[in-house]
Amino acid sequence: MSKELEQRVLDQTRELAAANEALRKETIERRRAEEALRLSEEQFRGAFDHAPIGMALIHPDGRWFRVNHVFCRMLGYSEQELIGANFQSAAHPDDIQPTLEGFQRLLSGERDSFTMEKRFFHKEGRTVWANVSATLVRRAGENPPYFVKQIQDITERKRAEMALRESENRYRTLFNSIDEGFCVIEVLFDERQKPVDYRFLEVNSVFEKQTDLRNAVGKKMRSLVPAHEEHWFEIYGRVALTGVPVRFENRAEALGRWYDVYAFRVGAPEERKVAILFNDITRRKESEERIRFQANLLDVVEQAVIATDIAGVILYWNRFAEKLYGWSAGEVLGRNIMEITPSNLSLDQAGEIMNLLARGEGWKGSFSFADATALRLPRWSSTRRFEMKKENWSESSGSPTM
Repeated sequence: MSKELEQRVLDQTRELAAANEALRKETIERRRAEEALRLSEEQFRGAFDHAPIGMALIHPDGRWFRVNHVFCRMLGYSEQELIGANFQSAAHPDDIQPTLEGFQRLLSGERDSFTMEKRFFHKEGRTVWANVSATLVRRAGENPPYFVKQIQDITERKRAEMALRESENRYRTLFNSIDEGFCVIEVLFDERQKPVDYRFLEVNSVFEKQTDLRNAVGKKMRSLVPAHEEHWFEIYGRVALTGVPVRFENRAEALGRWYDVYAFRVGAPEERKVAILFNDITRRKESEERIRFQANLLDVVEQAVIATDIAGVILYWNRFAEKLYGWSAGEVLGRNIMEITPSNLSLDQAGEIMNLLARGEGWKGSFSFADATALRLPRWSSTRRFEMKKENWSESSGSPTM
């Protein structure tokens, strides 16, 4: 009987020792876990408090219960002012609903995280733009989950983006409202750095009116106008390589037009981009050619033809006028007709003639005048018959009367 009792005591002692050992190990593990948790919390606290970006912990009902100093400084509030406040109090109204929808996806398990750009209101009233990332932390037991938000201030970036967008809008408005044609091209070179073609990158609305080239963006000039003259490629190639702007007038035979062109390099040199501001001056050139032709005709007629403005300033003086009056065109252009050919007309008579011409009427009559020889030797004078007309200019013609 005593042996059985001894055995029972021995077994219970062993069981107690095993239980004590298990308890000791459990205590050690719990202490390790607590220490690990403490270290983890310290590490989290350190990372949270000293993070270079804003950090915030939010209850599911939207209240902040922890914020770091970066986030406080970002919004201009103290930690005490933010703790317990609802995130909606500092959020832009347009961004509240998207944020709540993101939180709901986290709570439902639909998403592990979400990121969005949103606006906060600074304590002073200005808008703060931020890139916000949020995750959900689920805790053991009855402890409720909470949201961890990382908030990066992107206000300066957004300002730069908005400034760039405004600049682009102003550029686009100017681009499409100017009367001149405008385009940006990429000059294409062969292996010897010889310009062989160019591709249109941008064109404005006037471009098509002044070139008759449709849907040019992305296309090469040689594919649009195979016979386009070589000198155009050479000029733009030189601008692309040297960066030296150039202004010139030239005819594009293949397009049947004259252009006044200003070309300058844009972008980085290696991009080989050239901006071209141009105007169709075909009508002006044709008018100049007609004027030259008419002037040549007037130079061969046996009659003096003089053109003045309404004040009497000489604009044109043909060869027969040089012969008749003794003054060369170079001597009289820009001078007053009365100074060059003083006559016996009174001021009232001269004024009446000019008024008739100003009204588009003509005048015929005769009067005496002094030519260049008479002005140099006042004893000589002549009387001539005149016909004057008002067209594009005042025209005087005279022939000797004997």
